[in-house]
This record gives sequence, structure tokens and C-alpha cells, in this order.
Amino acid sequence: MAATKMNSPVLPQNQRTDVHPGAFRVFAGIFAAMMTALFLVFWSDKAAVAMVFISTAYGLMYLGIPLVGAHLAEYNRPWSDFLQAEIQTFTGTVTGRSFLIQLCAPY
Repeated sequence: MAATKMNSPVLPQNQRTDVHPGAFRVFAGIFAAMMTALFLVFWSDKAAVAMVFISTAYGLMYLGIPLVGAHLAEYNRPWSDFLQAEIQTFTGTVTGRSFLIQLCAPY
């Protein structure tokens, strides 16, 4: 049986599958601000601070892989180009601005 070669789809030049590292930095900044606020609110209760610490540890593990990947990847396009470019995702094409809103909206 001969193996068939699968052709990868060719994306138009204005569509990208990579994400600007700044998008992950914005997300990490929002997460850090939220965790800082929670630490300040629950500072007087030791059990609550322990739970916030555990949530922070899980969040750092969750953010670690994209941040390391974004740090190692070379991305030579400016931030404004990323916000206007189309990004191909599993569910369809979105703009960079829409991607950033969807990434940061839960927080």
C-alpha cells in the first residue's frame, strides 16, 4: 500500500496561525493584577491566602508553556500588524484584536 502525502492548506498572506508574544504578556499581566488583588483582599485569612497561593501556582503552570513558547519564538511583526491581521484558529478566522479580547475576557 502506497502512503499518501497530505497537503497542508496554504493560508493567504494576511492569515497567520502564530500569536504575537505581546498577547500572552497582556494576559499574564491581567492574571498578575487579579492575583495581587486577591492576595490583598484575603490577606487577613490564612486559609484563604493559602487557596489564593495554590491558584497562583496553578496559574503560573498554565501560563508557563505559552510564555516560554512566546519567548523562544521569533516574531518580527509589529503589535499593530498583529491586531489587524487575521489569525487562523480551529474554529475559524479571527482578527488579532478579537483574539486578544477572547483571550483576556474571562478575567
